[in-house]
Amino acid sequence: MKRFFLLLTLLLLCAGFAAAESVTDRIWPVVTQAQSGADQLYLLLDDNPDTCWRYTAWTSTATDDIPELAFQFSGETLGAVWIRTGDCSGIDAYLNQAVPTTVRLRVYAGYGAADYSYALPDVFDLSTFSGSRAAGYECLALPAPLAGVTRVELFITAWRRGSAYPNSVCVSDIVFGSGTGAAAPLPGGTVSGGVRTTLSMRLATRSGPSTRYTELGSYFKAGDPITVLSRAYDEVNEIWWVQVEFTYRGAQRRAYTGLKRVNLDAGLIPEERLLGEATVLRSATAYYGPGTGYTRYSNPVPAGTWATVYGLENGFAQLEYATGETGKVRVWVSLNDGSFGAGGDDIIY
Repeated sequence: MKRFFLLLTLLLLCAGFAAAESVTDRIWPVVTQAQSGADQLYLLLDDNPDTCWRYTAWTSTATDDIPELAFQFSGETLGAVWIRTGDCSGIDAYLNQAVPTTVRLRVYAGYGAADYSYALPDVFDLSTFSGSRAAGYECLALPAPLAGVTRVELFITAWRRGSAYPNSVCVSDIVFGSGTGAAAPLPGGTVSGGVRTTLSMRLATRSGPSTRYTELGSYFKAGDPITVLSRAYDEVNEIWWVQVEFTYRGAQRRAYTGLKRVNLDAGLIPEERLLGEATVLRSATAYYGPGTGYTRYSNPVPAGTWATVYGLENGFAQLEYATGETGKVRVWVSLNDGSFGAGGDDIIY
């Protein structure tokens, strides 16, 4: 019973996060670039005020035409950019580091580009809700939403010098919204619903994040759209794999493919983690995703299977188990079909 309540709590937390992170207004870049500190770019998109991107600025920054930050898009509509400036991990860190005070956005849409300049208040208050500022984010609203946006460049043109590090300019977070900026697109720590991007080559898939998992087939072609949900590191081959979702023959599917096959910065999506272990008590129907609307595997999960758990979503668990001496498979199984005992009591955390 103790395990059951722990599982129930985790499921409720997952449902709460999904609700909090449901963002219809937010759009995600498919490629990110920086004049400096490129390895820190994922910190700009993690919605965590305790992390930030740092750039050592010089006087010439105000006049040069090289952007400090650049973001590629796939032709989305952009209405506003929400930016949280400074090192927001604490008031001392905020004062010690430099903070941008004026910035310029260059937005590419269609065959042209336009520049927009903004003055930013120097305010450390992550709970501020007034005017165009929400939860520490300042709204850089465009005159009107622009369709077909392919690139956004950000120029830092002036900054307040830091008391300890005068020219270490910090930006904690950036959120891109398709709306007018009247309301902030709610930030969330992970991507809800995935990131929509395109394929760089034909989609070859497996049931899990390495070549040791069962092959599921190849689909589509370079340039076709795809939704990327999460990433997992293959320590044997030292590469990233991503979990993708797509529709095939009228049914949804989730599968894994190498990062090289999608046009996406891996830092934009959450990394998977081991959640626990489970023993399947009775033969269980296996699906390609967390729901009966996903394609069903031809073979069920055998009774007595010991598995590790990598996902809990929509009343389903993502299980990984061995199919032979070297093979593995990942599938989704309902928590409500009795295969785990009463209420999933046999998942161990």
